[in-house]
Amino acid sequence: MEELQKYLVEVKKTGVYAIEATKEVVDEESDKLLANIQKNTPVRTGALRDSLKKTKVDSIRGRYGYTVDYDGYNAAGQAYSKIGRTLNKGTVNIKPVKQIVKAVRKLKGMDIKIEARFLNKVQRGVK
Repeated sequence: MEELQKYLVEVKKTGVYAIEATKEVVDEESDKLLANIQKNTPVRTGALRDSLKKTKVDSIRGRYGYTVDYDGYNAAGQAYSKIGRTLNKGTVNIKPVKQIVKAVRKLKGMDIKIEARFLNKVQRGVK
């Protein structure tokens, strides 16, 4: 019976390790995403790049994450989010910069990073 109790305690820790690992990797990757988009955003006045914000997603469904988006309006009243997306995709007259696409591509493999972090936590937690 005592061994069963120990096993159940370890199983409960596994869930905590999984949540911690996921949150840590999402936090790190969202910071990298923000930095990569800022680095690749074209600069005329710097206002578009400076308008980029990372906002924590509060969800009643238990989801965890962030939104990264251009926030606010320029002096002419145009939304920075529209300007940023137009530069990302391009138009007939504007070649696409793809600053968002390039940054999002770097998120590939997050599941592998989360798994590695989780396994590391499990190995350190089990003695």
